[in-house]
Amino acid sequence: MQATMQGALNKLSYLGCREIKWNDGYTACFLMVVLCSCVISVISIDVFFDIFSGPKWVVFDSLLTIILSFFIFKSKKIKVGSLGLLTCALTFYMFLSSLWAPNVFEAVSFSLRFACFSLAIFIISSSFNKDEVLKILVDGVFYSSIVFCSVLIFERYIVGKAYSVTDFSPIGFINYLGQVLNVWIPILILSIYMHRNSKVRLIAGVLSTAILMNLLLESGTRGAILGLLCAEVCILLVLLVKTKKFPVKYMAVSAGLLVSVGTFTMLKDLGPEMLQGHVNSIKNLETGRETVFANTADMIVDNPHGVGAGNFQYIHPKYAKMGTEQTSPYLSEYGILVSPYNIILKFYSELGVLFGSVFLIVLSSVFYISFKNFLFGNYVDTWVFMAVFSLCFHAMFSSVFLTPVSLLFSMLLFSVVLSRAKYSVKKLIVKRSVFIVLSIGLALSILFIRSAEVGSNYLANLGLKIGDTQMVERAIEINGYNHRALLGASFLYLHKEQDLKATLNSLENTLEVYPYMLFSMVQAAEISYKLGDFERFKRYKNKVLEIYPANERVLSIGKDEGVE
Repeated sequence: MQATMQGALNKLSYLGCREIKWNDGYTACFLMVVLCSCVISVISIDVFFDIFSGPKWVVFDSLLTIILSFFIFKSKKIKVGSLGLLTCALTFYMFLSSLWAPNVFEAVSFSLRFACFSLAIFIISSSFNKDEVLKILVDGVFYSSIVFCSVLIFERYIVGKAYSVTDFSPIGFINYLGQVLNVWIPILILSIYMHRNSKVRLIAGVLSTAILMNLLLESGTRGAILGLLCAEVCILLVLLVKTKKFPVKYMAVSAGLLVSVGTFTMLKDLGPEMLQGHVNSIKNLETGRETVFANTADMIVDNPHGVGAGNFQYIHPKYAKMGTEQTSPYLSEYGILVSPYNIILKFYSELGVLFGSVFLIVLSSVFYISFKNFLFGNYVDTWVFMAVFSLCFHAMFSSVFLTPVSLLFSMLLFSVVLSRAKYSVKKLIVKRSVFIVLSIGLALSILFIRSAEVGSNYLANLGLKIGDTQMVERAIEINGYNHRALLGASFLYLHKEQDLKATLNSLENTLEVYPYMLFSMVQAAEISYKLGDFERFKRYKNKVLEIYPANERVLSIGKDEGVE
């Protein structure tokens, strides 16, 4: 077995990797991360509500659990600096915010994932030297992009699978691909340069980069395109001032995009028209994000202590100004808005002014360390900074850091940044026993939470598909905060069981964890009216009109009978 694994590792070495030994703890970490990177980039299973993100979250959380479990006994002394202490304080408040969050399960789940994500970065960056950590990122990006492009070509051009905005690529929703390309494209270019002496790796890297560039143009993800180009301009200007020479070699992104413009036009029907539309949308920046930002600002002012970690979507409808020109986009009676499309506003709205500021300091510190590495480092730090700049830029206009594939490669990227940092600060030494207890506790907690979440979602999704009310009820028993299951149960009670009282009870349970879900409030008003409970009907009607004054559906209830 060991000889077989060593042979496989030697093949990886032929492709440009350094020779590594199977009995080395680094080898296990390397293989584990690369494998998960490849799987998370393409996996999709239809037993989840979201066939793409659902299984990808399982892969990501499994990787976090393995990292925490595997490295429990790695270090004898744990040294925590000021950045680590700030992250610990932020994590503690996130868990504390679950006390007033409407969806407690989501608050704990989000806080737990943040804690494990942060600890995983600390473990990877402190357990290996900077070259080993860099190799994990570079090879993780290289092999996952190869697998991704292979699956995409097979699905689109061999099988002829239809695709749309929601299933644009194996990563899923069209914008989610752009979030990953913020990291993939700069690191792939770095990989090509690092392994330029390997013909196999060089050709594979160039082909993958070309395919990804074309996909980026096809998706028209403005945040990713602008982020990459702005990062490139920033680097060029800094190096021009620093060296008094124009660094042409760092124009690879813009050169690649220019080449992709030509191939995109040739390969796509109506290519020029599609491309022109993307260019105009980038120039005009007509995204609707500004209304979300303004409404989220009102939400922050009204909730200075925050609404609870991970609970933005459950409270924001109250401030969305639905039915007006200032309405938050995508939010309606039937649509939801998961995030404010700005990672800083998300943390400010959920954790309040004080700890939103703490998160801003933590994120800014990572950015600053990356920039400092770039100023005083070599070409590796330059390409890493380009990825960090593009990622953070895109996070100001999208749900970057909130999707599984984006979060995994962000974790690897930030690990490289911290491992290459050249600074010395006083560090607090934490007892090994404390670290072990913390790691074991987080690993067990994330396993428990994710098992409950996956089990509940699976039963709810399957129960709704086959119309099994008891199966959906079982899903609610596993996770009483699963608003999809609660809403699905109300649907079955109404249309299958034809039980109005059970329907109303299920809707009210939904509103306990999702207090401003407009659809549930309108339906609760309708059911209350049918049951003759006019007092309850008026209460729900008034709640609807508070957040959507011009809602025609609720205004029409009882109008013919003169009930208002």
